[in-house]
Amino acid sequence: MALAAVIDTIEGLEPPLAALYKQSKDGKFRLDVEGVIESSKHDETVNSLNADAARNRKEVDRLKKLLPQDFDPDEWKRLREDAAKREEEAATKRGEWESLKKQMEERHQTEMAAATKRGDDAIADRDRYLLDEAALREIAAADGIADILLPYIKTRARVSSEGGKTRVEVLDAEGHPEIMDGKGTPKTLKHLIDELKGHETFGVAFRASRAGGGGSQAGSGSGGGRSGLPQGFENLPPEERLKVAYQQKANAARTGS
Repeated sequence: MALAAVIDTIEGLEPPLAALYKQSKDGKFRLDVEGVIESSKHDETVNSLNADAARNRKEVDRLKKLLPQDFDPDEWKRLREDAAKREEEAATKRGEWESLKKQMEERHQTEMAAATKRGDDAIADRDRYLLDEAALREIAAADGIADILLPYIKTRARVSSEGGKTRVEVLDAEGHPEIMDGKGTPKTLKHLIDELKGHETFGVAFRASRAGGGGSQAGSGSGGGRSGLPQGFENLPPEERLKVAYQQKANAARTGS
């Protein structure tokens, strides 16, 4: 037959069976096998669970009193879902705004870069004009050939700005403003052109040094060009003019004219 888990007495049991039971604090006998809980521990567990349940019911009752009498759980669920949806839409809009903001910043940077380039180009155009105007004025004063002298002079000079004022600077071989003396006197375009008058190559680009004396300008009348220079000289490219003028000087030196 099956053994009872709890009995009041072990009297009448065969000794082998009686040995299976152990008396508890409450005086009853319980099977001394794994899985059988003592009555005292069992009661403690049940009492603890009952106390937890009571506390939970009490908390539920308290929370119910905080809710309005017409509280609808389904409506509450719907409202929470709507709130979550609105928050998601707001987050999406924030992302769109950030994207739009980035596009605006990039467009602004592009426009600023274009405006800066236009400003730089305008300054470069101004500097080229100022340099050409200053160099042509000095070349004319020295009675030189602009087409020959100007390209070289532009490699030796630049326009600089300081304190809102612009000036033309003559540069040395290193590309730095050239100084004439220990006092720091800057070399001017006039000084540079005066040097070119005695230059072996560029000297022929000045009327006073061209062979044959001071003839008429090409195109100013019939017959040749500048004195000693061939017809059509003025129509040649600057490089060819320089070669012709240099050759004319060499020929003049050989003939002693």
